[in-house]
Amino acid sequence: MAAYFRQFITSAFLILVVATAGFTADSASKNQRIEPSIFGDIVIDHQVIGDLLDAPVMDRLKHVDQSGTPRYFTAHIPTFTRYDHSVGVYALLKKIGAPLNEQIAGLLHDASHTVFSHTGDWVVDKSESEDSYQDDIHFWYMKQMKVGDTLQKYGIKLTDVLAKDNGHTALEQDLPDMCPDRIEYNLHTALIFGLLSKAEVKNIVDDLRFENGKWYFQDPKQAIKFAQLSLYFTQYLWGSPFNQVINYWSGRMLKRSFEIGLCTKDDFNFGKDKDVVSKLVASDDPVIKELIDKCKNYQNHYEVVDMGHFDLETKPKFRGIDPLVQVNGKLVRLTSVDVAYKNEYDRVKTLVRNGIKIRLF
Repeated sequence: MAAYFRQFITSAFLILVVATAGFTADSASKNQRIEPSIFGDIVIDHQVIGDLLDAPVMDRLKHVDQSGTPRYFTAHIPTFTRYDHSVGVYALLKKIGAPLNEQIAGLLHDASHTVFSHTGDWVVDKSESEDSYQDDIHFWYMKQMKVGDTLQKYGIKLTDVLAKDNGHTALEQDLPDMCPDRIEYNLHTALIFGLLSKAEVKNIVDDLRFENGKWYFQDPKQAIKFAQLSLYFTQYLWGSPFNQVINYWSGRMLKRSFEIGLCTKDDFNFGKDKDVVSKLVASDDPVIKELIDKCKNYQNHYEVVDMGHFDLETKPKFRGIDPLVQVNGKLVRLTSVDVAYKNEYDRVKTLVRNGIKIRLF
């Protein structure tokens, strides 16, 4: 898999059309709203959900990519918007019959991401923090975007739909457990990179269960197929050296844009990726021009070192999942029943916890 991925990311970006089946309601009225997801079409049967999907708070997410600046400064990262991800999280919660407030919390859980998603954490020096900047500002951001006004029409309080503050156990689980957020972005990323087929995604989701506050797999084979994605992407994508250096340079670039008045904090917090990219690319500022060149030609501007001088040391977040699996009527960790997975889990965890030393050119 690793060899395939490395080959894939050096080639031109291939647009994949995602049109899966699985959540489609065949009896849906022509007047019902249908929203696509990687799990199939979803019938929107609560007006509050429709109103939120049409509101500025969600519309902006159509223009914020999961991958941050690497999506715009390299040629090998497929498009994957925060909007599509958020709809997928909502779809999973709807599938298991989570309460409406929890479904809303899932839909809105990423709305406070800045432009370029987690690249924003490099701007505010939270790239190695367990909680991201968007978590810190989530309640403030929802108020700024007047989400409470939309909810109030349906008798719902903003404080009832905050992802981390209301005991939403279906939505929020600590690592190494699964949750809709991790389930969706791992499967979605695998799908757009061609590492899973639509049929494989469906089989994995069909095997998932949520009972007594726990997500788990019934079939260890599906658990392994899913869980290994989290290790693979941690090492070769999210926590990879190329991702780290591009985000580091991008963080410096955005800080510089604030210093010279090219971009504002409102552009950062409330803007859209391509609007800010356009400002950066059009800039004549020599610092920004140099940083853009480094991002676009990153292969020529860094190397990973084990010893000697280095300019940047990063400790990426370990996003490995150790899912629960039902074995003989009991829920156990995958690492306790699959030695090969345990060894790989421990290897990748140690790798990122030890950090990456990078020499910059």
